[in-house]
Amino acid sequence: MLQKSTEIGITSFVPVICQRTVATNRPSPARYERWRQIVTEAAEQSHRGRIPVLREAMDFDSCCTQAEGSSLIPWEEESAASLKSRLGVWTSGGDSLPSVNIFIGPEGGFTSYEVDTARTNGLMPVTLGKRVLRAETSGLVVASAILYELGELGGRKATLGLPIDELIANGELTSGLLTKSLAM
Repeated sequence: MLQKSTEIGITSFVPVICQRTVATNRPSPARYERWRQIVTEAAEQSHRGRIPVLREAMDFDSCCTQAEGSSLIPWEEESAASLKSRLGVWTSGGDSLPSVNIFIGPEGGFTSYEVDTARTNGLMPVTLGKRVLRAETSGLVVASAILYELGELGGRKATLGLPIDELIANGELTSGLLTKSLAM
């Protein structure tokens, strides 16, 4: 997830400890060093001008309260708001978004409590359609869709001027938050 997300332009990664996070301990310094090496190599390979920031692990509730900008939380039980409709609202309004945070759940997904907490803090649950995707896939799908809507992948040029800034993922970085301050 780190390598591919760096290649497409994520600017920050936040490991998030969720109720269903498999790892019981916070990531070790050795693990962080390995992650830093992965993002550095991916940034160099993809000719990125800046290396993404790898933030300290946070618990889910804290991450929700500290998220700045617009935030999406793909959730397999969401049925009302699709990613497509949410992106349409953003790109048709003409408003500039300072950042977009993408919260990606752990193996097993977010719990109902976590999604309620997210909603309470202004995060927008969205469905990715009828498919249930693995964490490492869903983050890239959502980030790519946003980039496409912004015209950064040959899609129509949206009126936003920013990139995805953070990937918030569970403690193993197989899920989390991708934030692209819509100016990757």
